[in-house]
Amino acid sequence: MDLIDVPYRRFLREAERLCSIFEESISHRKPPIPSARQLAAEMAVVRLHDAWYRFCRELVIVSASEKPTTVVGRRLGRAPGITSRADVIPTLLSTYNNPRLFEPNWALGHVCIECAQRLAVNNLSEISASIGSSNSPADDLRVVRNYYCHRGRDTAEKVKRMSWFSSNMQIEPWSIPGMKVSGGITLYRDWVNRLQAVSFAAIQ
Repeated sequence: MDLIDVPYRRFLREAERLCSIFEESISHRKPPIPSARQLAAEMAVVRLHDAWYRFCRELVIVSASEKPTTVVGRRLGRAPGITSRADVIPTLLSTYNNPRLFEPNWALGHVCIECAQRLAVNNLSEISASIGSSNSPADDLRVVRNYYCHRGRDTAEKVKRMSWFSSNMQIEPWSIPGMKVSGGITLYRDWVNRLQAVSFAAIQ
């Protein structure tokens, strides 16, 4: 196992475990009031988004600093100015005109790609093509996750503006991430499948 495989395989394992938790939680009849099952299902959405954030961050850090070999056998050199893993985040933050106290939001596709560009990683084209792919459901996942985390009117309105939202839906696990999509799988499973495909493409 090469270093670029590590964040990918870690994400695969975590996403599968979360999918099992989610689907077990919604397999029972919807309770009349929020229950432990509903809370577990919502947390599985939150944790999947967090796992994706961590995958994107680790992918760029490893690509910039660890000289990994990609799945297709290409050995990557370190990014300019990077001599160790500890250099990556300080070097990235130094590229912004205004001082930054916090890391960027790695889970946003365009932000992850911008970070890879700022660091000038050698596999930028693969990261851009995969993380920025129209097949990625990361934005859909983020919008639902934000509602579960914040329960605000603004986050609810963003869910309602999604292309797959219909007026008969409620913003809860049985109605949105638990709804059946093409192939008879849940939307959550579809998110997991597509994020796994995107993550695999990113380590080519």
